[in-house]
Amino acid sequence: MLNDNHDFNETLCKSIRSSLNRLSESQMSKIITELCDLFNNYPRASVRSHLIEEICNLIECTQINRHTKIGWLHQELAICIICIQIMLHHLFQSIPLIGYLIESIIFRLFPINNNNNEMQLSSNGICTYSIFLAYLYRFGVISGTLILDILKAYIRDCDIGKVKAAHFITIAVGVNLRKSNLNVCQEIIQQANFELEKHKLQNFEIAFELEGLIQRLSEKRSMEECVTRSLHLQKLIRVWTKGNSHVRLCVCVCVFHVYFYVL
Repeated sequence: MLNDNHDFNETLCKSIRSSLNRLSESQMSKIITELCDLFNNYPRASVRSHLIEEICNLIECTQINRHTKIGWLHQELAICIICIQIMLHHLFQSIPLIGYLIESIIFRLFPINNNNNEMQLSSNGICTYSIFLAYLYRFGVISGTLILDILKAYIRDCDIGKVKAAHFITIAVGVNLRKSNLNVCQEIIQQANFELEKHKLQNFEIAFELEGLIQRLSEKRSMEECVTRSLHLQKLIRVWTKGNSHVRLCVCVCVFHVYFYVL
């Protein structure tokens, strides 16, 4: 019986992994169909759990640096998950896939037990999860409140990995955040300027990231290629969901709401 269960889980994980490893704009429609079909062929809770785990594994092992196209895989992955959620909703399957995924990522970024070494993320892990969340916001799935709360928390901690992640977030969606809540963005800029004054003569790496963040949150428009591509992908959602309307999927939460909900 235990072997049967292990084989079942292994088969399901291999199917999910196979689909995610082929994820691209050209394969998007096929991948969405494959992953949606799993919810019909396997217990839904198991599919959801394994899909979230494989998504997190893929995100965490993706290397982020300024010499690559920032967040292109994250854009495709975010769009794929959104389309799956829309298709499941259309099929009358109320599976809160995105809500559980966001919750899982938040626990990885802000572990309750900070002494648990297994939960400590690398600098790259923090950056790559943060960019993925930023694109979920960019595509209208989560509230800007969550992203702004994350930015505040990162700058408050002023750890190089978190400040770098904050800078990457603003590269991807800084213009959108400014348009949605200028007042909070101004508060974050003030917070970043305060930290910049403390670190500019002591830690040039942190100072560089803070300067970049301040610049991005101050811009009214962006010419970044990742911003242009996100607009392109967003227009294709109706194509990949077979014309279904974009169901309101916004998860209006902030970091601390997630903490209290889980506790």
